[in-house]
Amino acid sequence: MQVFDLTPLVLLLPLLGFLFIGSLRLFNIHERRHELITWVGCGTIGLAFLLALISFLTLVNSATQADEVTLWNWVISGKLGIDFGLRLDPLSGVMLLVVTGVGFLIHVYSAGYMRDDPGYWRYFSFLNFFIFAMVLLVSADSFLFLLVGCAAVGLAS
Repeated sequence: MQVFDLTPLVLLLPLLGFLFIGSLRLFNIHERRHELITWVGCGTIGLAFLLALISFLTLVNSATQADEVTLWNWVISGKLGIDFGLRLDPLSGVMLLVVTGVGFLIHVYSAGYMRDDPGYWRYFSFLNFFIFAMVLLVSADSFLFLLVGCAAVGLAS
């Protein structure tokens, strides 16, 4: 098994949670779906934590110290090539565990704390986007996408 198999999913799950919870507003079913919002919000982050843990344990038990994957080529112009990719090394692996683990605990606590708030769906949608941005920030393989993740964290905040 390769080291990096699950790390793109760690990035994708909070984004899917953000899009799903945000789309509930479009269909005007967000007011009576607190349980669905809670399960999707907490579930995507909890699953992302488990995938980050598996990726980290695989990295620790492998002979390689780091692994990179290019998800797509963003810009190719002559000799200039900018790829969107993710990097997993011991530091980014620990940070993925911190971001998704603490993010999951915040989601679980917020489910009870924000229960009667009219913006419950919006809070969980943006919280999932925040976790997505943090995962991008700690796993980006280039300075450009580190800045994109930093800007997205600022936007979500």
